[in-house]
Amino acid sequence: MKKKICVLIIMCMLSIFLSVPANAAVGDEIRASKKIISVVYDDSGSMTGARWSYTNYAMQSLIALLNEQDELYITFMTDPETSEAVDTSDLTSAIKKIHDLSEMGETPGKALDTARNKLDTISESDTSSQFWLVIITDGQIDMTMTLQNKLDSFKNNTMSNSTGLNVVYLGMGDAVKAVEDRGNNLYTYEADSDTEIVGTLQEVATLISGRLNADEVKQIDDKTISIKSTLPLYSISILSQKSAAKVTQAKTKEEKLNVQRNISIDATDLLYGESLKSLYGNASVINKVNDKNDAQIIPAGSYTVSFSEKIDINDMNIQIEPAIALKAEISRNGVIIDDTSKLNDGDVVDIKIVPVIPGTDIVIPDSDLPKQIDWTIEYEIDGTVVDSGKGTVLSGVKIGEGSNLVRGTINIPGYAPFINEVSFEIKKIVYNLDIKTDQPENLSYNRSDIGKLKLDDSNTIKFQITNDGKPLTKAEQQSIGVELTISDLSCQQYEDSNIVYTAGKTMVKCELVQNDDGSYSIIPGSPFLTPAISLQAGTYTVEVSIADMDIKATGTFTVVPSMEEAKDIPKIIIGILLFLYLMYLLFIKKHFKGQTVHYECWRIKEDGSGSMQKSSTDSIQLGFFSGHFLLPAKACYVTYKNLKLVAESDGIIIVTGKSIAKAVEKFGRSPSKPERNLRSISDRLIKTVRKNNKREASDQSLSKDRLYFADTVDSRDIWCIYMTND
Repeated sequence: MKKKICVLIIMCMLSIFLSVPANAAVGDEIRASKKIISVVYDDSGSMTGARWSYTNYAMQSLIALLNEQDELYITFMTDPETSEAVDTSDLTSAIKKIHDLSEMGETPGKALDTARNKLDTISESDTSSQFWLVIITDGQIDMTMTLQNKLDSFKNNTMSNSTGLNVVYLGMGDAVKAVEDRGNNLYTYEADSDTEIVGTLQEVATLISGRLNADEVKQIDDKTISIKSTLPLYSISILSQKSAAKVTQAKTKEEKLNVQRNISIDATDLLYGESLKSLYGNASVINKVNDKNDAQIIPAGSYTVSFSEKIDINDMNIQIEPAIALKAEISRNGVIIDDTSKLNDGDVVDIKIVPVIPGTDIVIPDSDLPKQIDWTIEYEIDGTVVDSGKGTVLSGVKIGEGSNLVRGTINIPGYAPFINEVSFEIKKIVYNLDIKTDQPENLSYNRSDIGKLKLDDSNTIKFQITNDGKPLTKAEQQSIGVELTISDLSCQQYEDSNIVYTAGKTMVKCELVQNDDGSYSIIPGSPFLTPAISLQAGTYTVEVSIADMDIKATGTFTVVPSMEEAKDIPKIIIGILLFLYLMYLLFIKKHFKGQTVHYECWRIKEDGSGSMQKSSTDSIQLGFFSGHFLLPAKACYVTYKNLKLVAESDGIIIVTGKSIAKAVEKFGRSPSKPERNLRSISDRLIKTVRKNNKREASDQSLSKDRLYFADTVDSRDIWCIYMTND
C-alpha cells in the first residue's frame, strides 16, 4: 500500500512539475509563460526495482503534461556528458523513449555540470520564464568537491533573461544531505523511506508547481466530473491513474472547451523495474481555442468533463492553470498616461499594478485571488533595476532615457510568481528651440494710460517658443520643462527740455503673461502709487529668454507723454509733503514708549502716617501713537489729572511746570514711603505761590520715585504719580 501511495505522490509532483504560472505577455497576446527545466536523472544501478518504476512513470507523466512552449532537458547519469532535449512536438515518442530505458551505470558528478551548463546555452529574453535545475538521485555522487560546495556554486547564477536560477536537490535513500538556502533559491530535500518520500514530494510539488488545485471537484457519475474555479484559466490538467480513461468532452455552461491532448502513460512492465500493475494512466489537457486555433481564456466558473471509461476522482490529480495578468497604470501628476510615448526623460510618475484577465482590462477582484499573496513592482532601464518596492503602488519613480520596463509580480505562497511586463522606449529628444516675436509696428502707449490699458493682438508684443519653427503649446512647454522669462528691460529716454517729458525717472514695469495657446504677451504697468508723470518716457526694449538657455528675443514699445499730465504736479507736491510729514511723525517727533503712569491718592492720619484711598487709584498707558500723534507738535503729550505729560527722548516723560503751577499749591518728590511718613512728605512739599500771588513750578521728570501734589496748603489728601515701563 505504501508503494502505491508513493507512486501517486510522485506522479502528482511530476505531473505539475512543468506547469508554468499564468502570465500575460506584453500587449494583448494571451499565453502562459514557460519553464526551462534541466533534470539530472539518476538511472544508476541503485535505482532498480520499485524506484526505477516510480521515476520512469513520473517522467512519462511530466512529458505528457508539458505546455507547448516549455523546454525540458534530461541528463542521464549513464551518459553524463549529454543533455537530451525532450521533443514536445512528438510527446508519444518521447514517452516511449523513457519507457524503454535500457542502460544502467554509475553516478558521476559530471552529469550535474552537464545539466547546469545546458541552461547557459539557452537564450531567453522573457523575464517571466523560469530556469530550474532539478537533481534526483538516491546514491553518492562521484566528484572531487563536496555536494554542498557544488550546490552552492549554483546559487545566485543569473540566466540569459536576467532571472536567478532555481535549484532543487532531492536526495533519496542514503543520499548525501545538503543545507538549503531559500533566500538564494536553493531548495534541498531528503527522504530515507517511502513514507518520507510521500511528504517530501508533496513539498517539492508545491514549490515548483505553477498550477493550483481546483476550488471544487465533484463526481457526477462514473464517467463524469465537475470542476469549479473562481479564477479565469489557461488550461485544466487531469492525470487519470489506474485507468485508461480519456477525456471525451469538456464544456462550460455556455460553450464547449477544447480537449488539447490525451496521452497514455504506462510503466507496468519495465526492464529494471518491479512489475507494478497500477502504474498506468492517461494525461489530459483541456484548453480553449477559437476558430483559428488561437489560445483563449477559459472564463471562471464550473466545467463538466466526460471520460471514455469509468473513473474515480480519488485516483485523479486535477489542477488548474490560472490566467492572471497584471495591468500597469502609470500616472503623472495624478493623470493616468494611456500612451507611454507621451512620457519624457525626467518625468516623475507613480506606477500601480492591477490584476486583470489577460488580453482585457477586466479587473480580477481581490476576493477571487489566492490568499496571503505578495505584490512586487520593479522599474528598470536598459536591464538594470533602478526602483522597486512591495505592494501594488510604486510612487515617485523618475523616468529615464533608454529601454524602460515595468515588471509587476504576484507571489503566491508555494507557487511560482505571476509576472507581467510593460516595456517602452524613452528616447533623448533633441530640441531646436527658438523664440518667435510678433511685434506690432510703431507700438506706443500714452503714459497716462499705463496700468489701465486694454490690450489685444494689435497693441501687444507677443512671443512664442518654437521647436523647429513649430509653436509649442502650453502643455508641450510644461512637459519639456521650458518657460519664457523677462531677462532685461531698458529705456532710451526722450531728449527734450520740456519738464513734462523729462521729469519722469521711474521705469515702466513689464509683466510676461502666458496665453492659453502657449504664447506670451508683454503687459506694461505702473509701480504702485506712481503717478503717470513720474514714469520715464521713451523707447523701451524688452528682452526675453528661455529659462536656463541662451536663447533670447526682444521687442520694443514707446511710452509717450503729454501736457495734460501737468495736472499731476499738484498731486505730486501734495504727495511729497504728506510723505515728508509722515516721516516727521514717525521718525522726528518724540513719542511715548509704552510707559504706564500710575496715580494714587493718600490721606494723612493723626499719627502722621498715610492710608491709600484705593477707590481713587488710577493709571494710564502711553504707547507710540498716544498723545495727539497727528498734531504738528515736537512731542506727543497728554493731560492727565490736570497735569500735562510730554514725551521726551530715551523713554523719559516730563510733567510741565506750567501745568503743575496751574493745578496744585504744593508739589515735590520724595523717596520716603507714604504709608509711614505722609505728614513729613507733605510738610516738605514746595509751594507754587510766588511773589504777587503768581504760581510757578519747574518741569519734573517721572520715574519710579513718586511725585507728590497737594491741592491746598492745608489739605489732608496728598496724591502722587509715578512711571513704570511695564
